[in-house]
Parts: sequence; C-alpha cells; structure tokens
Amino acid sequence: MDEISDETRETMAMTFDYATEFRDIARMDACGRSEREVEARAEACETLARRAPTLESLERAIASDDRDFAWAFASSNASIRKMACVVVKEVVKKGRDEASAKARFEARRAALTRIARGDTTTIANAAIEALIAMCERDSTVVDGVLEGVVRELMRDGTTTARARGAALAAAVSGANEESALAVVRSGALEGLVREIENHKEDGLGSLVALEIVADVAETSTAAASGLKALGVGDALARIANDPDTDSAVRAQTLKVSGRVAGTSSSADDALVQKMRDMLVDMFEMGERDIRASVFDALGAMCAKSKPLASDIVPSVAKVVDSIAYSAFKGSGELQLFALYALGSICGAERGGDALLSAAAEGVIKSACFSACEGQIAMEDRVHSVVAIKATHFDELRCQMFRLLSALCKRDWCAEAVANHAALRQDLCHEFERNSYARDFRAAALKSLAAANISNTLARDEFALAAAGRLISRAATVAIPVVATAHRS
Repeated sequence: MDEISDETRETMAMTFDYATEFRDIARMDACGRSEREVEARAEACETLARRAPTLESLERAIASDDRDFAWAFASSNASIRKMACVVVKEVVKKGRDEASAKARFEARRAALTRIARGDTTTIANAAIEALIAMCERDSTVVDGVLEGVVRELMRDGTTTARARGAALAAAVSGANEESALAVVRSGALEGLVREIENHKEDGLGSLVALEIVADVAETSTAAASGLKALGVGDALARIANDPDTDSAVRAQTLKVSGRVAGTSSSADDALVQKMRDMLVDMFEMGERDIRASVFDALGAMCAKSKPLASDIVPSVAKVVDSIAYSAFKGSGELQLFALYALGSICGAERGGDALLSAAAEGVIKSACFSACEGQIAMEDRVHSVVAIKATHFDELRCQMFRLLSALCKRDWCAEAVANHAALRQDLCHEFERNSYARDFRAAALKSLAAANISNTLARDEFALAAAGRLISRAATVAIPVVATAHRS
C-alpha cells in the first residue's frame, strides 16, 4: 500500500468528523471496552488535531454547548483527558473566529485549571499549554486565567501544584509586556517569593521557584521590576549569605541573583550593588563550595548589558582574575564554569556590544595575560584545549570556542591567535563531529575574520573557514586491532 502523503493527511485532519468520533470514544469508554482500543482512538484524534492547519470541524465539535465533549475532561482514561487538553489548545491556536475561540476556551478553562493542578505531569503539561495558548492569543483572558492559577495551584499545599502554577505564570509573563503586568497584578510573584523563602521547609520547591524567578525576570522588564519591588533581592541575599542554608539552594540562589541583577541597565540599581558586594565578600572568604556559583553569578550579571558590565567589571577585578585563571589553567567542572563566565563577561551574548569601557577592557586583558603568565602562554593554553579531540571533551572545546568568539573581537587576542600556527591550523582545518561544537567554532572563526589582524593571510584563512570554504579533515580516531593483539 502506498504511503499517505502529508497533503492527504492534512486534508483528512481538516475534514475529519470529530464530533462523531468523540461520541464513539465516549460510548466505548462508558461500556468498558478495551482500554488499549480507547487509547488508540483518543491518540488518533489528538494526532489529527495537531496536524490540521485549520480546524473548522473540530471547532464545531467542541462548541461550548456540546456536552458530548465535556465528558472527556472528567474521564478516568488518561489518554482521553490528554486528548481533550490538546484539542482545546489546537482550536485556540488555529481557530479563525476570535470570539468563538474565546467562548470555547472559557467553557473549558475551569476543567483545564483543575487538570493542571492535580493530574499526572504529562496531562497537566497539556492543560497548561492550552491555558498558555489562549493567553497568547487573547490578552483579555490573561487576568482570569491567572486568577484561577493563583487560587487553585499556587495556594495549594503540594509542591507540584505550586511549581506548575509558577511555571505557567512565567510562560505567560514572557508573551508581552501587557501579560507581564497581568502576572504582577495577579499575586503570582508574591507566591514565588514566598516559595523561595520557604527553602528550609521545602528545599526542592525553593529550587524550582528560584529557576522560575530568573526566567520571569529575564522575560520582561515589568516582571523584573515587580519582583524587585517585592524585595526579591533581599530574600535572595539572605539565603545566599546564610551558612546554614542547604548548599544546593545557596549555590542556586547565587546564580539566580546574578541573572535577576543582570536585568538591570545600571550599576546604581540596589540589587546590583548588593550583588557586587556579596560576590566580592564570598570570593574573599574563599568558600570553595560556592566558587563556581560566584563565577556563574558574575557572568550572568555581565552577560546582556554593556553599560552594566562596563561598570561592574573594574570593581570586581580580583574575581575576574580568578575566573580567567580557572578558565585557562583550571580543570573539571570549575574550568567549564569559568570559561562560560569569562565568555559572558567578554560579550558572547552581547553581539556588537562585546567591547566594554577602557577600564573594564584593561581588567579583562590583564586577567587573561596574568593567568597564563604572558601572551604566548595564553595561545598555548587555548590550543591545548582546542586540540583535544576526544568526544568526552566536547563541552570543554565548546566553551573555549564560545570564549574565543567573544574574546577575539578584541584585536590583541585575535592577533595572538593568528600568530599561533598550530592553533590556526586546528581552528580552520579540523572537523567537528558534534554540530553544537561546529556552531561555536564557526562563531569563533567569524570573530577572527572580522578582527583587525595585521597578518592578512591569516585573516583570509579565517574568513574562508568561517564560510565553510576550506577542506576540513576529520580527527583521527585510534581503534585497537583486537584480532591482531590476540594473535598467538
């Protein structure tokens, strides 16, 4: 039998009689038919709904007065409940009539919220996706959705329900500034701060809340301002400075504090000043257990804003020195954290704003050369990482490439790399099997090609390699000849 084309599948999905199928599934479920058979029919409906570009037939099937579909949310069969959530989400996303889509969503909102609160993770996620889809389509429903989420989930007694509610609020806040303001009004942010401060009673819930706080702050200036107004900076500082706090919670708090502070545009921000002083104090106390988190927090603070990074870097020169030392001479996980942090400080995520103020640039250059005991030694250190081809060192090479993509926007670094023949050869002519590593290598080559390098031949070579026009050779992999080794 010939395989059905994608076009035919889409046509089937658009013209499928969902209403009749829903009634059949309901009868099968009520009559106790084989659970596997019912699940197969429900999953088929779900697949068709996902595939269809438009859903007129499905819209009619779940009209607000259609009792044949409402039963699906209360079914004891998990596949049917999941199908119901997916179907609503697809109609909300693809339905042509705004008023009709809103009416049908509102009729199912309470059921979706209930499932998001207490069902299994997979089905709850499907319900949350449906709620988010409507918030993204129609901002007028956001307040109502969030009111239900805060009431039903974030005030619930279980860690799981509260985490689900917080995750939904975070996703909604990222839609646009209007939605972010609705999140601020809803009280969801207060719930997040309470969850963070409850770390000694519920460490896992606090860890989840910390990650969501950082996500919320980074998605919207309104949400970030709302968090700061609630005193999230003070709460984070108390936890990070408390030696009796669980080490995992304390480390995560430092990282999140850096991300939240990094949403500011000025070093005059109260949270930025608090973070700067706290990082310096923790570094000087020499707490090895949280050294990586200090690196991560400083990198996050400097990652996005050029003015903020320019102001911060000169005031934390000792920390930057330590980051550079661990990046070029360290080992293990701490070296990975240091490479990532130094890349962020140098502008890996700032695009054309990589270069900082003269004072900050002086700190960066001095830190790199001091860590490696001179310029020539720095290129050798870089090459020692780039030249390692073993698969389990992929992440290390990726982080070095990421650092080079930022650092080589500085002519002094690009010139040094260009003059190191073996490093240039590896960068331009080696092949990366890992696509992730290939992307980072290409970014480093692009920065080198754009730099003001006196060695024009090297600059041209970098440009050709960045464009993929040089022949790369795959790294040689040694394979032991077992049969030969065991010959008598």
